[in-house]
Amino acid sequence: MRIVRRWGRLDYRPGFSAAMNSRTKRKRDPKAANPAPFRVAEKWRWHQRALLQVLETLQHERDEHTQAIRVPIDHGGEDIVDVANEKSERATLLAEIRLEEAELAEVEAALGRLRDGTYGICQHTGRPISAARLRALPWTRLSTSAAAGVRNRLT
Repeated sequence: MRIVRRWGRLDYRPGFSAAMNSRTKRKRDPKAANPAPFRVAEKWRWHQRALLQVLETLQHERDEHTQAIRVPIDHGGEDIVDVANEKSERATLLAEIRLEEAELAEVEAALGRLRDGTYGICQHTGRPISAARLRALPWTRLSTSAAAGVRNRLT
């Protein structure tokens, strides 16, 4: 399984390994940041593993960005363009941290639904979410038709 960022959104690719961080190219311990797995029905085990791996990846990215944002800005000897670039980079990092926090909340909510036994049930319609949609977006809380309805209302 592979998780990458595209256009500020989480792009989830089943079938590839995310054991290597694409930015640092160093191996990470996949169990280091993950909470202890809990017992789920056999049909949800793949989804549980996928969600735990996404959770670990997001936590790692958030921690890297949080560490980067804590580095103080040194304005000594820099021209105004450099200062503006640094402020822009920090604003981008803050936006990425907020996005990661929102994505972490979605993944943690999906893990909570797994624990509660409500995983795979659309929160709008109460009907089962298709297996293909759950494979593509394991953290989804809406069926395809409900998500389309929400998107139509927003546009």
